[in-house]
Amino acid sequence: VKPVYCTNPMSFAAPSADGSPLVIDQSSSATAFVNIRKAAEEGRKIPEGWALDATGNPTTDPAAAMKGAMLAFGGQRGANIALMVEVLAAGLSGANWSLDAPWFTGGPDSPGTGLFVLAVEPKLLDPDFEQRMRDQLDRLRRRYGV
Repeated sequence: VKPVYCTNPMSFAAPSADGSPLVIDQSSSATAFVNIRKAAEEGRKIPEGWALDATGNPTTDPAAAMKGAMLAFGGQRGANIALMVEVLAAGLSGANWSLDAPWFTGGPDSPGTGLFVLAVEPKLLDPDFEQRMRDQLDRLRRRYGV
């Protein structure tokens, strides 16, 4: 099986009034590749739903997973997120699509992947954004412990 997407990491940050921003940094795969490699090094199985082996079958064997493909988080919806990141990071930058990138464990060649950065000054759109963000984060923390 040939992976369709790389892990397509994404990051998001939003400022808040007290200086503690909201920061989200994750991949669009069910886990980061480093977690699969670490499980292989430690002789541990990986959870179901993280990867497929080289023939496209689900696997909990990290060594088989490294020869196969990582799965997107959230199934089809996660794959849609991976595609959106791919269009921004590879499509707009002229970099390799994941399907065209060399396998990153196969040697010294760079996969030629791209990067997309969008920066917005929230105060230009909403002068009260940072306070509203602080209020929202406080509410989430109080109600849900996040």
